[in-house]
Amino acid sequence: MLDMALVLGIISVVGIPFALGLTMPVSTPGEFRFARGCLIASGALSILSLFVVQWLHDWGPTEMKIVVNAVIAAVVVGGITYGLDWLKKKESSISATAPSTVSPTVASTNQTGGQTAATITNVGPTYTGPVTINPVPLQSQIPTPNAATTFQEDSSPFPHVTWGCRNLAPATTDLEAGKEWPLLSVQRGDNDPVVLISLYQEKGQLHANVNLHSPKSGAAFSLKRNKFTVFGGNWQENHNERAIEVVNEYGHVVFQLVRHSKMRLTITGFVQVFGVVILFGPRGEFGTVPDPLGTFVPVADFLPKIFMYPSWKYPGRFVEPPPPQPQCPQQMLGRLSMITMGPAIRLPPP
Repeated sequence: MLDMALVLGIISVVGIPFALGLTMPVSTPGEFRFARGCLIASGALSILSLFVVQWLHDWGPTEMKIVVNAVIAAVVVGGITYGLDWLKKKESSISATAPSTVSPTVASTNQTGGQTAATITNVGPTYTGPVTINPVPLQSQIPTPNAATTFQEDSSPFPHVTWGCRNLAPATTDLEAGKEWPLLSVQRGDNDPVVLISLYQEKGQLHANVNLHSPKSGAAFSLKRNKFTVFGGNWQENHNERAIEVVNEYGHVVFQLVRHSKMRLTITGFVQVFGVVILFGPRGEFGTVPDPLGTFVPVADFLPKIFMYPSWKYPGRFVEPPPPQPQCPQQMLGRLSMITMGPAIRLPPP
């Protein structure tokens, strides 16, 4: 038979964490975790003690051991389960009655106070300066709009494109009729013009078709009805629903198209074709540069990348944080020109 002192010792060892788990005052998540740990430790010590006794002492026939072990295991598992359930209910009741510790906030309201420094950032330049906010009594604050209230863009305004810092609006009905409108074309001698960039309108949105060239491979990139093809060796593109970017084999950004709204696009970059470079840069660079050998290299910060590369590894991923973007000259901001046709660059015959 078992020594009574051994039995009392086992009960005392197992009972310490069990008693702690059920009797200690608990009110915080950390204390509840500790109490649950005490109950689990009590159960583990009970099972361990049972194995130790079986190993070191021969205290009865096998049938008796099976019955006693089963009863002890049932008591241990039932007791620990009951204790854990009790702690869970106690924690839930405390959480339900505890006061909130989150400070009250007021959203979509006028703020009170005097003069405050504020930064207003838009697609164009950044303005930082003092903004005067008139104090408004709490009872007259503007209420938060209903969640069902949404803003929708009116798709009826005329389409326009920011192209090399020039804000252009096609003065034509071709777009509404579903026809392409040439934004940039080039003509060598008396040959037919080659359209490099054209605009079209479809389902209430303004889109662009694009043809880019490489001095090495000729046709290098094509964007037609929102479907693109990369011909140039080692050229890459990356895109998402807001923008598309093309990079040549030297890692230089050749072309960027960014959608700001249904009817507004920004197009920047350069095209190498027929021995010239046609610039439509982000700082207002616009015109042609002779490039008979096809060795033109833009300045280092001509057009920073907005996407991560290689594109197969980072499809659609913008650079984070966004790189500083070149700014248009101040005198070119805010002007919108209505034009009947885009520039057609004339070159000498081949």
